[in-house]
Amino acid sequence: MSSDVVGEMPGHPLNSAFHNGTSVKAINEGLLNNSHFQRAVLAAEKEFEERAAEIKKAKDAGRPLMTGSPDRAATSAFLEAIADPRYGETGGMGGLSGLSGLSGMSGS
Repeated sequence: MSSDVVGEMPGHPLNSAFHNGTSVKAINEGLLNNSHFQRAVLAAEKEFEERAAEIKKAKDAGRPLMTGSPDRAATSAFLEAIADPRYGETGGMGGLSGLSGLSGMSGS
């Protein structure tokens, strides 16, 4: 099917998530089962936790920290990971070793 499209963009790891995207449910399931999407979610989670820890450490030390919120940091990390089709292929997950944290996500 895609070979019939002239000037099509190069493939992306998310393409498979939309292959059977005939409904919202099918797209959700495709994303939740897509390893690239899962790595991006893990990158966001890691960034959120790191930023929250930085903020707490600064607050506990009594010094203000001029930085974005954990949710903004997580959003940025997610978008960067999702945009890079090679993210996570060569250790780009920053120490995230597995996808076990995503088990059961499909009910979310």
